Amino acid sequence: MTVDFFATKPLMSAFVDLLPTDTLLRVFDVVFVVRSQGLLACMLAILKVGHTDFLSTTSAMEFSDVFFKTCKQQFDADFFVLKVVEMLNQSYDLVRKWRAV
Repeated sequence: MTVDFFATKPLMSAFVDLLPTDTLLRVFDVVFVVRSQGLLACMLAILKVGHTDFLSTTSAMEFSDVFFKTCKQQFDADFFVLKVVEMLNQSYDLVRKWRAV
């Protein structure tokens, strides 16, 4: 079982049933500005926020449980959106670097 199995539902539902409402509304703000890249950045931000918990998992099912628990925790919406923007900036920097080669 691969990680994309777990990523499909959150991305298809745009995190509607996963994130707390205030955080979800901030994610929608980002999505309206940067479109679909915002959803991917949101996924990466969730992985970044809970990275220590994810690294301690030993099975796909345990990873899934940790992922959904991480989504359900009460994020500070501003902190989470800063993480989303950080993920977007890192991806843009990487694309610029690849294009320069």
